[in-house]
Amino acid sequence: MVSKSNDFGHSQNYYRLIGHTFFVKILENQRLLHNPLSEQAIQAYKSGQTPEPQISQELAYHSAVFHYSSNLVHSLERLEEVPIFLRRFPSSKYFSENGVTLHKWVSYHYSNYVVVYVSLYDIALLLTNSVFMLGINPRYCNEKEVAKHKLVRNTSVKTTLDGLNDTIQKYRDTRHSFVHRGRLPNLDMLDELEDRRFLHESMNEFGIEDQESVNPLMHPRVIKDLYKSEKRKMIKQIEEEVGKLTAILEEFFDSLQPCYEKFSVFVSNLESE
Repeated sequence: MVSKSNDFGHSQNYYRLIGHTFFVKILENQRLLHNPLSEQAIQAYKSGQTPEPQISQELAYHSAVFHYSSNLVHSLERLEEVPIFLRRFPSSKYFSENGVTLHKWVSYHYSNYVVVYVSLYDIALLLTNSVFMLGINPRYCNEKEVAKHKLVRNTSVKTTLDGLNDTIQKYRDTRHSFVHRGRLPNLDMLDELEDRRFLHESMNEFGIEDQESVNPLMHPRVIKDLYKSEKRKMIKQIEEEVGKLTAILEEFFDSLQPCYEKFSVFVSNLESE
């Protein structure tokens, strides 16, 4: 399902998350806590002094939650941008002179898609760590330390984290091979068509007769049309996957909201003691 954009260029999936009551509440808390700091800074500048803001524990808590929740939202936004890039290849003399082909363009953006897709679970763990005030070093925020933590494991947050983890498994090995070994994600038929295109152009460049191009099904023009068709399939697949991810993240936000409200009260009471 194609996610339509509004007048500001953002998709409906993006607004399903930033319009969620959990995220709206985070924004409200940020505003309420930052306004006094802004006023203090203005008064300090007016008096010729350097502002020395006092960061309360409450502000630090809400700022951390905002940081990771916004990272999660914007990561989804980047996933939704991938089909936009794939639909249009900015063919130009500059690209041509520097060897940037359509296939390299597709491979680059698809690789980015795979990396960001898998990172959603890591960001969700970091957000959970912040909401529950677990105090775990971000470097060690993994499934064992966060999702199975005694404060998390018996909540609906654990269930939604498991659902997200199951979803990203399809790309986990591909992501690790790309990030740690430099192995590009397999594009299946697109790779095969690109190999055929490259072979044809190389043989022409060196004056070698390409016997297979005599076959109507292997003609360069047919190869180009087939490539476009396969690319459209990829775009549709990505849009469907992002739609499913959005639904999972909405459930994740649903599960986090009551926990966030409880810890918000807790940290506020700490400040008043």
